[in-house]
Amino acid sequence: MNFIERHKLKLFFSYYALLTVFAAFYPFDRKEVESDQIFFLMMFLPVIVYFLYRDIINRKRKADLEEYAKKNNYDFSKEPNEEQISLFKEFSSTKIINNKDKFFNLLIPQDDTDVRPFIATGRSEFGGTNGSYYRYTQVFLYKHNNEIPRFCIQKKNIADIFIGHFNERRYANIYKLDIFKFKEKKFPHDKYYFFSKDPDIENFISNEFIELLEAGIKRKKALINIEANGKNLILYKQWSRHTTESMDYYLNLFNALKESLLK
Repeated sequence: MNFIERHKLKLFFSYYALLTVFAAFYPFDRKEVESDQIFFLMMFLPVIVYFLYRDIINRKRKADLEEYAKKNNYDFSKEPNEEQISLFKEFSSTKIINNKDKFFNLLIPQDDTDVRPFIATGRSEFGGTNGSYYRYTQVFLYKHNNEIPRFCIQKKNIADIFIGHFNERRYANIYKLDIFKFKEKKFPHDKYYFFSKDPDIENFISNEFIELLEAGIKRKKALINIEANGKNLILYKQWSRHTTESMDYYLNLFNALKESLLK
């Protein structure tokens, strides 16, 4: 996710704060038509610019993904059908990262579909009657189709410093799993919540997997989420769509994490 997408709310608030200060020191003459039109334009200019920018970025992202698909033996579908995205909808995580039940920009591996991931983007909408905004997440799905323990690893954020116990229970309810604490292995509980109902889950999670998880934190300072639904696995960085360059980084990391679990 680029700078403007990450900081759009801060940029909006900063612009209107500066506009308020400017208007206070250099008030517009509302009796003059030109002054009124300039003020109106300045009020709505960020909104107009943002929507134009978002349209350009979305077109570029589609073109980049199409090019990435050609180079890496993927088929690309901007608007996949229900059958194509049915596997993604089997995960409880989609209630958070895709609350409008819509996946798009799907990449389907042309070969080795049991080894290479399917990649799609989900969108969640937030806000109310006074306005809404969207957040996007690019999801990497690995087909396994053999029984594996159900579990979920959910990243922590700044809010969890204050309401961590509440969030932990909330996520456990969403995933319909139990809160789990590792007893023998040094899982990074300070960075992640862990949920599972399987009493033997600690033996399933390898030391290699935990080391890779820690390495991913240190190298990119980016926390990721993981969910296994009993047969397949998804990995993603929540609220992020990646450039084609960073996709390769996350593919390498996710492939290594997956291999450390499903040997």
